[in-house]
Amino acid sequence: MEGQIIILHIFPRSVFLRDFVQFLERNYDPAEHGIITFGKDESGSIERLENADAFDIIDLDNRDDLENFNNLRHIIKKIGVSDIDLIVLHSLTMSSLDIVYFILHPQLIRKTVWVIWGADLYDITTKVPYMRPLYFTLKKVFARNIPYVVARPPDYKRLQQWYRSSATHIYVEPLYGGEVIANAPRHSRDHASQTFNIILGNSATKTNRHLDALEILSKYKDADIKIHIPLSYGDAQYAEMVKTKARSIFGEKVVFLETFMPPDEYWRYLTQMDIAIFNNNRQQALGNLAYMLATGAKIYLNDDSALWEIFTGLNFTVHSINNLREVDYEEFVDLDQNELDANSQNARKIYSEEHSVMCWNKVFALANKS
Repeated sequence: MEGQIIILHIFPRSVFLRDFVQFLERNYDPAEHGIITFGKDESGSIERLENADAFDIIDLDNRDDLENFNNLRHIIKKIGVSDIDLIVLHSLTMSSLDIVYFILHPQLIRKTVWVIWGADLYDITTKVPYMRPLYFTLKKVFARNIPYVVARPPDYKRLQQWYRSSATHIYVEPLYGGEVIANAPRHSRDHASQTFNIILGNSATKTNRHLDALEILSKYKDADIKIHIPLSYGDAQYAEMVKTKARSIFGEKVVFLETFMPPDEYWRYLTQMDIAIFNNNRQQALGNLAYMLATGAKIYLNDDSALWEIFTGLNFTVHSINNLREVDYEEFVDLDQNELDANSQNARKIYSEEHSVMCWNKVFALANKS
């Protein structure tokens, strides 16, 4: 990765990486984009990249050539600060040393856009183990000086509150995977079977609040339902707690998804769901929810969450998990086709490739201002 890289993406290895690289390949000049990726990802995001050869991609966790001293600071020095017009941080999860490097080079910060994913914003409140006090301090200093932020409106409000940020706000929807959502098949319920397929949460993270949701759903334990719980990544100890609780209430009516599926297979899996229940207390699982809105699933969210603010703000009809305490089974599983059709049409418009390109163009245009 040498010579002029107009836009440099710093992107953790994740399920989003493949979708974003392919999105860039379809809509932008690969010569203008470089990608640095790092971290662990069981989904195999690097291995399944079909168009990776078109881009300069450096994986910092590939240690085959140690003499190259592959770290973020070294790579940026090698490219040359003056040859980078824009840095796009897809989630702010850099190491302390890399943050210090940026703080000591304010000309880099002035070229930086922070794309907030969720955990990278909320970790300052949850105090996860890797967030030592020094790291908190460094991250606040860094984040407070980043001039541009891509975030959903509720997260931007929290950024201003928690970090005292005055960054320019850019709203991008969808961040990744728009083509998949816009082209999602409509769910067709098999009326020969009365079993309702219900998905609960998206991962083995405590922010899904599975245990509370399972208690609320326990009133339906004798109904003809099957509850699907994805636990393929996150906290293994917490996953065991969820499995124990779910089995104690629903027995054989619960299915656990504990290994990563290839993306196409996972989308097909989601298409089978009649109802989606996400009790998350932060911005999380947006791609899953957007996809199921497009397929025509009925969506239940916590009405005190960022997810509720985001989707109601986009004019989707979603239902409150909290209201289920007073709702009988017939109302719980009632699928209003007018509601689901309107949600599906809205999702296909908002999460289209065209809408995504229009939004990302606003971000990439910042390269001309640095």
